[in-house]
Amino acid sequence: MNENILIIGGYGTVGGVISKHLSGLFPHKIVVAGINYNKAQKLAKEFIKSFFNF
Repeated sequence: MNENILIIGGYGTVGGVISKHLSGLFPHKIVVAGINYNKAQKLAKEFIKSFFNF
């Protein structure tokens, strides 16, 4: 797969689950977008934690 995957609303309740699942299937191809900066930060920290097992 050469294209990126854009998930709008990707750090809400359902979007977060979808984002995490797809990031495991397509590493470095997921772009998550939405309007809530705090939720975006929280999801980014969760991704970092899960990828690096902190």
